[in-house]
Amino acid sequence: MHPGFSCMDAALAFISLMYVMVWTVCTAAFIGLTVLVIMLCVPTWRRALLRHPRKVSVLGLLCLSVVGVTINQITSSIADTLARNLRLKHEVQVEGLKLPAGTWLHLMTIDPLDANGQPQIHGLASLDTARFPAPQTLMGARVSSLQMYHLTSGEMRLVGDQIIDGWPCARDTLLTVNFSEETRLRPDLWQFDGCTLVAGAKVAGLAWPTKSGVQKQGNEYSVSYWQASESVSIQGIELMTATVELDQQRNPLHWSGQLRNPMALGDWRYPRGTRAAQGKPQTLRMTSSQTYTAKNVRTGETLKPNYSILQRVPNGQVLWIKPNAEIDDLDW
Repeated sequence: MHPGFSCMDAALAFISLMYVMVWTVCTAAFIGLTVLVIMLCVPTWRRALLRHPRKVSVLGLLCLSVVGVTINQITSSIADTLARNLRLKHEVQVEGLKLPAGTWLHLMTIDPLDANGQPQIHGLASLDTARFPAPQTLMGARVSSLQMYHLTSGEMRLVGDQIIDGWPCARDTLLTVNFSEETRLRPDLWQFDGCTLVAGAKVAGLAWPTKSGVQKQGNEYSVSYWQASESVSIQGIELMTATVELDQQRNPLHWSGQLRNPMALGDWRYPRGTRAAQGKPQTLRMTSSQTYTAKNVRTGETLKPNYSILQRVPNGQVLWIKPNAEIDDLDW
């Protein structure tokens, strides 16, 4: 095997080859059957074909078989797609999930039994997507649609600005939720996972721009902004991207982000885009990269890429300079 050519590459190449071969055979069969029918309809060509009845019969049977199988597969695929995409004529309740009449559904399967061998109504236990004819209340939130991912997470589109799990979530954005396989169809047992915040929402004493989001991480939370079109001001530092980690009581633990403007701290000068982070009180960790390099204006020294400096605020005293790979949480 050629170096760098893995078993996965070989498998994908084989599958691609088989796909091309199958479609080539199908295309040839359709063309061959069409040509054969046309020739049988033309007297001169028909007489020539009938001089070799056995060959013509075998060729026709082969083409007809391939065409028949292909049409049957296409028909079955269309029927399966239509069966898994339906609109409810009557209200249906699957465990704790109520689906009103008029709801458009996409199902992963139409099998009468679920993965555990239990009966399911028209395969509704395999629900993948639901779009409601009117806003519904799920997990205390007013939503217009539901999207299930695998067996443990989902998204719902919010109707109007709403307070969810104490967070101001923005209208027409997605509320993400977590659940277990056992509670997948029990909205009353779903857990808040995250949402997009209302523009200007006050969290951790900061006003967050449009498209900022909150994410639950275990018992803690993370509020972040990554659009860079607006800025977040933390301790007087303008950041074009920012993340604030919060504890279970939603008190700030630490923050990080990218500088919107160049910044001076002690003898060091940091360009726009440099990553800044605050851990312990009255300290800042500044991190360099290939793109954003800090410089000491007194010594002319530059900070190597993937190195960080920990400095006191506001006097700029350098506490340490280390490669990122050697820094642990106790250092800052």
